[in-house]
Amino acid sequence: MVRLNNLFKGLVIALIFITFITENRVNAQKLPKKVNPSLVPVESLALFVDITEISVAEWLAYMTSVYEKYGEGKELKNTYPLLSKLPEKYHGIFESIENFGVYYNMESEVSFISNMKYQIPEVKGVSVEDVKKILELPICSISYEQVQKYIAWREIIVNMDSKLAKKGIKLKARLISPEEWEKIAGTAGPRHPENKSNYPDSLSLEGCYLINAKYVNPCESTAVELEKYGAGAFGVESYWPDLYGLYNIFGGVAEMSSEKGVAKGGSFAHWVNEGFAGKQQSYSGPEGWLGFRCVFEIAK
Repeated sequence: MVRLNNLFKGLVIALIFITFITENRVNAQKLPKKVNPSLVPVESLALFVDITEISVAEWLAYMTSVYEKYGEGKELKNTYPLLSKLPEKYHGIFESIENFGVYYNMESEVSFISNMKYQIPEVKGVSVEDVKKILELPICSISYEQVQKYIAWREIIVNMDSKLAKKGIKLKARLISPEEWEKIAGTAGPRHPENKSNYPDSLSLEGCYLINAKYVNPCESTAVELEKYGAGAFGVESYWPDLYGLYNIFGGVAEMSSEKGVAKGGSFAHWVNEGFAGKQQSYSGPEGWLGFRCVFEIAK
């Protein structure tokens, strides 16, 4: 009887091991490495994650698509950020833009996450260089409902990629859930090699900030970003990517989760530890410190 029990236990353990290996092989097949250079595969979540927070440039691409479909009307008006919450440095482009300057399938200076290429929009009273800086900032001061409409558009755009069609893959876009964010937060963000904790390192060995969060005394590297972008959010590719290849999972702008009213990661307006795992930022509407990024799962 003891031998039979041991044999049964051995078979159960073997089945669990085989199931684990099989599931991981399936996940590996579901997450091919080369799908889109802007999408980072996170196999532990079976998701692709946007490499950066959604930028002003990306949002203007979406606004342009709405404009081309509906013209100037309530649909376009409903894509604008809430100016009363929008930081002052963004106002030049959203108050003064004369046209969206989008030209499909043409070479230009700016390439967006969607892999389409566009010309720099013409903005009255704002230099081309300053427009470029604004385009690099994360979009903010938008509502959860506006983001959901962007996501629906983005899903269409991503699935237009011929590489996905050749692989027989269709992606479904959405926001990350708070639970998924917590799982990735334990290993995401800037980390020194010896850091084995669930929290990122906010300072370099030289004492400079690695996360764009609320600070007391900016060091030299922060001062460079301040000079370029001004106070508040910096460009979506500021600082360095983490081990996943993701930028600014912590800091920058807090990112909306799939749960309305709950954001994660903290922002330039929060102390760095307010963005760590186990913490969240609450909101009831658009905020100047609140943005988002998309995640994608393979449609079944």
